[in-house]
Amino acid sequence: MREGGGLCWGPSGRVVAHRLPKPWQLFVITTVDLTMAALNKLIHALQAYPSVQCSLNTNQLFLFIDLCCHLRQELLYTPGSSLAIPPLRLPDNIRQFLVLCLFPSKTSNCLSIIDDCWKALSRIIWATHDRVAAPSMLDFFLKYGVELSLCEQHK
Repeated sequence: MREGGGLCWGPSGRVVAHRLPKPWQLFVITTVDLTMAALNKLIHALQAYPSVQCSLNTNQLFLFIDLCCHLRQELLYTPGSSLAIPPLRLPDNIRQFLVLCLFPSKTSNCLSIIDDCWKALSRIIWATHDRVAAPSMLDFFLKYGVELSLCEQHK
């Protein structure tokens, strides 16, 4: 298994989520400082998508980026993607996963927001290699990822 900052990838290339005993200090917590240049790229990329600007707060935006960065291995199996080129469209199970993670209490119009967010940020996400999954992401994968075939749960 390859480590992925709190989650691991199994031999199948899928995320393997382990329910670990508390305390959560068993995970390595890594934060990435966002440079002004990177922030400017994000702002510039989002300018063409007012629906994303109006619908996501900064926590949701960075959660979207972190989850998509962590799902890169899964996204590599999407037709039209490669190590250099992100897929044009997210697979339905990943779109639904992102909706559940970012908008747990509402569902209307959320898929279009996810689609616009991917259109705006896919190239930035694909070029980002230094973001590490936070421990809180394990909960998202355990809660939504197993049912949507994004991870395997091992106890």
